[in-house]
Amino acid sequence: QVPITCDITTTSTPSAKHNNIHTCVCVCLHECLYNHLIKKKICIKQNIFISMNHLKTDKERKARWYVNDESVTPTYAQVITSNNNPNDDDDDDDMMFQNSKNDTIIQSIPASWFHQNRLQQQQQHEYKKMATCRFKRYLQTHGFAIVSGVLTAKECEIALDFAVDYLEVASGAERAWQKQQEEEDEKCDGEQDEELNDSLPQQNDVTTTAKEEEAISSSTSTYFPKSVEGGILPFYGSGHSTFAWFVRSRPILHDVFSSIYSSEHDDDGDNGEEQQQQQQQLVSSLDGIILWTDGQEKTDSGWFHIDQNPQQKPNFECIQGLVNLLPVTPTTGGNVLVSKSHLYFPHHYTSSSSSSSSSSSHCHHDCSDFYETRLQELNGDDWLEIDPNDTLLLQPENVVSCLLHPGDLLLWDSRVVHCSYPGRNQPDDDDDDDGTCCDTKKHNLIRAATLVSMMPSQTIPPPILQLRKDATFQYRTLTHWSDKCSPLGNECVKEVWKEQFRVDWMLKWQQLEGGKEDGDGVNYNDDENSCGEDSAVINKWKKQRKVLLDYNDLSEQQKLLVTGG
Repeated sequence: QVPITCDITTTSTPSAKHNNIHTCVCVCLHECLYNHLIKKKICIKQNIFISMNHLKTDKERKARWYVNDESVTPTYAQVITSNNNPNDDDDDDDMMFQNSKNDTIIQSIPASWFHQNRLQQQQQHEYKKMATCRFKRYLQTHGFAIVSGVLTAKECEIALDFAVDYLEVASGAERAWQKQQEEEDEKCDGEQDEELNDSLPQQNDVTTTAKEEEAISSSTSTYFPKSVEGGILPFYGSGHSTFAWFVRSRPILHDVFSSIYSSEHDDDGDNGEEQQQQQQQLVSSLDGIILWTDGQEKTDSGWFHIDQNPQQKPNFECIQGLVNLLPVTPTTGGNVLVSKSHLYFPHHYTSSSSSSSSSSSHCHHDCSDFYETRLQELNGDDWLEIDPNDTLLLQPENVVSCLLHPGDLLLWDSRVVHCSYPGRNQPDDDDDDDGTCCDTKKHNLIRAATLVSMMPSQTIPPPILQLRKDATFQYRTLTHWSDKCSPLGNECVKEVWKEQFRVDWMLKWQQLEGGKEDGDGVNYNDDENSCGEDSAVINKWKKQRKVLLDYNDLSEQQKLLVTGG
């Protein structure tokens, strides 16, 4: 049993690589406390955090961390798909360059280069080997790369249909939560309850008309799902939504991520079939989603950060990913990356001011005190803010926003400085809809993406894999680290209760609405190849009006992305 009043904040691990015993013990403590709170319905007045507490934004943090809008603005880079044959790869061929009009251009790699069935076996192996070399060179040089066409237009349409369904139900859950809090405040006349009301909604509280659903999920509604910095949705069970699961389980994503972790020895073609399959077995992050609307309050800008602790993990660890579903333009806003910033990792963050003797340090602001303080505050966590005065890292010519197309996969090293950036107030004349076939204007969506990262399952301790499976039954959205079981977002005790209420409400909605005919949306049977082997599972989700999925709702291939087999 875990005492409720204990401080379970994790301490720094003593080694740069994973300390499996430490990781498992800390995660088990987190899990025990979480389960104890949920089962016993105990409301704790102390501010005990089950996991990360750095995602809660306040004025003090913004003042010391956020970069002023005018000081660092991104260069918008057009994304074009490379037409070259990967066998014609040239070491001098750069991913990012300027054309004759001085526009910044980024070459993406076609997803077809990684496809497992596009050529005869020997041809396929050579083709993929050369594509992987180019892919890795882009990542090593710039810290990021783009793979185009990982989702077809049909798959983008299916994913967006799931996203809209999710938004409507999540907005209903937020409305129910706010309504309960208003009733509790009136009942207690300002007194704090010792225990939150955990009763499930009644049928008349859950069932809403189509008109009501559209109203409460609109961008101007006070019930629109709450997000954290960058407009990321970590709550309402988002990491276990049908939207997230449909995207992350596309087979091509597995092919791309497996190429990242392949070694030169793996690419020689002499390995046995069993060894190759073992090399390719990956597990996926259970990460959050991004859904922006045109009337929504603009996301924060200038919150540059890295997602890897330079003291505990000084070397390459993993690649983060984002699958984009709508055209990214300067008007919509999107992700911003600082090209080549991974090359300053880890020394830039761990060196003291006295040891910073490079010539460049004399013409740039000394940030050593800022990072020394932040690393102490992190206490072993992986999320590190960038000093807003760090002119060495935040050189304007390296700050890039990629104008992604629907179906593009943006990948970046966890050591790369990045953030999201709001759109311009005035639309540009050259903004277009990029040919997307979904009627997004009806739902006011201007940006839609799913965060996806994968890691080899053999590098993850079995207890962590089991906890990942448990997280699917608790609908807990996790970070991009597939080898950790850390919730995404601020999880103080009150937030645990709030999230549990919202998820319970959404599950109750599913129970009452399941099996009803859904006349709108996509016909999943008209393109079997688009959905692959999971077509029957996807159709079942839609028929039952699923918006959240647990482990038992997944196909066998999707379950492998949770537990690794």
